[in-house]
Amino acid sequence: MPGSQVSDPGAELPFLTLWYRFMFFDWMFRDVNAARDLFERNAAFQHNRHMRHYLPVYLRRWSFFTLSGFALGCLFENATRASILSAWCFTWSCVTLTGMVVIAVAWGHAGPHRAPLIRPRPGRHAHRPAGRPDQTSRPPTPALRPA
Repeated sequence: MPGSQVSDPGAELPFLTLWYRFMFFDWMFRDVNAARDLFERNAAFQHNRHMRHYLPVYLRRWSFFTLSGFALGCLFENATRASILSAWCFTWSCVTLTGMVVIAVAWGHAGPHRAPLIRPRPGRHAHRPAGRPDQTSRPPTPALRPA
């Protein structure tokens, strides 16, 4: 079409922004608690459930950095006897292992089995219509059969 240009959105981003998006996943998700009403909260929750499918990609990236840190730590400790470098590599790999745990928990928390955390506003009850008196519910009594 004349006058319209289709550009690659990734080509306009600076390198540090691309690196941040490559390593961290929080930019893909929406804050459910920042929603103004139930519809926005549900839409944000559904968006987050859809975007959870990308979390295993980030888990693989972080596992690569964790294993690389452990491998470099072992190399520096055994081959070169550089204890400060090996301690730094082991510390870095423990930090990335903690990041992997966070990613795994986020992936499991936004799973398809979870219902959205929608709470009604204070003073309103979602389970009964307005103006209807509260009725106490009792369990049904079993029917007695004649002997």
